[in-house]
Amino acid sequence: ADLAAKMEWIIDGNYGGTLDIRTQRADTIIYLDIPTITCLGRVIKRVWAHHGKVRPDMPEGCKERFDLDFLHYVATYNLIRRKGLLKKLDELKSDKTIITIKNNSDIERVLSQFSNETIQKSSLKK
Repeated sequence: ADLAAKMEWIIDGNYGGTLDIRTQRADTIIYLDIPTITCLGRVIKRVWAHHGKVRPDMPEGCKERFDLDFLHYVATYNLIRRKGLLKKLDELKSDKTIITIKNNSDIERVLSQFSNETIQKSSLKK
């Protein structure tokens, strides 16, 4: 709640307990609507590459491990939670910018768009 109360912020994650707080304050919501098979493949690849080691994007002491509960969570996420999230996003679309990313091409397009907007905004400030 404290972070979302600030003027500018970026929060990632799918923790449902704070979803309403985040969506209420957000002006832009980016939803990664990635197929389950892609997510599972990426988790397995990550575990395979970094098992027992700390990944570069993680804090010290947080070693990568095989977690069957997490794998189950990823495998069932779209089946259990996707429909409700899409409904919530549909309810918010008149007041918020909703960006849905479904694949790597979408990621590249959105990152390029944000980069171009950042360049344009910094040019205006000069």
